[in-house]
Amino acid sequence: MNVTYFEKERIFKLDTPNTSYLLGIVDEENFIGHIYYGKRLQGHNIAYRMRTQEAPFVPSRNNRERCSFYDCFPFEYPTTGLGDYRESCLSIRTIGGYSGCNLSYVSHRILEGKPQLEGLPATFADKETATTLELTCVDNHIGMKVLLYYTAFCDTDVITRSVKIINEGTQAFYLTKVLSACLDMDNQDYEMISLHGSWARERHIQRKKVGYGIQKVSSFRGESSHQDHPFLALVSPNTTQEMGEVYAMNFVYSGVKVTTPVAITAAPTFSLEISAKLANASLYTTCSGSKNVPSLITRKPNVLESLLLLNHPPIVTSLSA
Repeated sequence: MNVTYFEKERIFKLDTPNTSYLLGIVDEENFIGHIYYGKRLQGHNIAYRMRTQEAPFVPSRNNRERCSFYDCFPFEYPTTGLGDYRESCLSIRTIGGYSGCNLSYVSHRILEGKPQLEGLPATFADKETATTLELTCVDNHIGMKVLLYYTAFCDTDVITRSVKIINEGTQAFYLTKVLSACLDMDNQDYEMISLHGSWARERHIQRKKVGYGIQKVSSFRGESSHQDHPFLALVSPNTTQEMGEVYAMNFVYSGVKVTTPVAITAAPTFSLEISAKLANASLYTTCSGSKNVPSLITRKPNVLESLLLLNHPPIVTSLSA
C-alpha cells in the first residue's frame, strides 16, 4: 500500500511513483498540519517543517499565543473565525449567526481503491491501482463532521482530494464556503502562469511574479470556457519547457464559479488553494445531512486536474465536498 501511518510520530505519508505527500497530527487538540509535497522521500520524520518547536509553539505549551499559532500553522484544511485570518477552506454560519469553527482529528481509515463520489464526476481506481486515506475531523460545538479523502495512485504521480461534510448536530447551519483543498507551501519566489483569452484566441500565456495579497484566476460564466481558462501554475523563476519546478492546476469540469487563489501572507509562506465557490448562494444543512462538492486531482510536477460540480439549489439536505 502506498499510504502509511506512522503512529509514534503521528504522520501520514502518501507515495506515488515519484512524489510524496506528508501531513501530521499536532498537539493535544489534534490539529492537522501540512508537512510536505514534492519529490518522493525515503523517510518520513520531517515534522520540523511545521515549525511547532519554535515560537509561538503549540497552544498546550503557549496558550496565550493561540492566535499567533493559528496565524502561522500550515493547516491542512483551514477554517475561519478563531484567529487564522488567511484564506480558508471552510466557512459556516449557524442559525444564531456564529461563524467560528475548529476541526480536530479523531480517527482515520486506509482504504484500498478509491471511494466513489455520489452524484459527481470523478476519477476512479481499484485496489490494485490506488489507496485512499480517509481522515475524520469534528467540530463538537457545532456537531459537524468533516471527512477528508486523499487517494494516491500507484502508477501515476496523481493524488486526488475530496471533502465530505456531515451535520451530526441538533441544529442546522449554513456552509458559506467549502473548498476542495489547501496546499500551504514555503514561498520560493514563485512565478504564476495563467491562460486568458476569448473566442479564436484561447490560451494566451501570462506569467508574473507572485506578490503579497491574493492572486487568482476566476470566471463567472458558470463553466470552463475559452474566455478565462481555469488553469494556474506556480513555477520557479528559471523554469523553462525542459526544466524547473512546476505546480500546476487545471479545472477540467465545473458547474459553478471557479476561483483559484494564491494568497501571500506576511510570513515566509504562502497558501495555495484550489477552490469551488457557489455564485450567490449558500448551502443549508439540515440535521444529519451530507453532500458532495468537488474532487481535486493533484499532480506534481506536471498538471493538477480538478472536477467541480455544485449544481444543487441553494437549500439542500445533503452536503459534501
